Amino acid sequence: MSARGPRVRAVLEMGITRSEFVRLLPAAIGRDGAQLVDDALSGTWDGLDWRLTIAEKPPRRIARLSVPVLEVTLDFPGAVDAQTRPFVEQFLRAYQRAGG
Repeated sequence: MSARGPRVRAVLEMGITRSEFVRLLPAAIGRDGAQLVDDALSGTWDGLDWRLTIAEKPPRRIARLSVPVLEVTLDFPGAVDAQTRPFVEQFLRAYQRAGG
């Protein structure tokens, strides 16, 4: 068994389609030309290593309304929670609608 360092994981359930998510992704991670490969993307932001994966889930139905569901997982190997907070806040701000 090998020793592992700290790791932070955030699992988000977002009411957004895959295409909307991909369109806003460059603003969310602060990097132009970002492209998902096999529904995953990794990089470094201000010295913080991260990995993002997405998975489309069945839509959420409320009466006749159908809302898309995308599960987004952000992994930060070797990080502690305080280090990841600015990245996650920037990421979420990029996906806010109607001013928050």
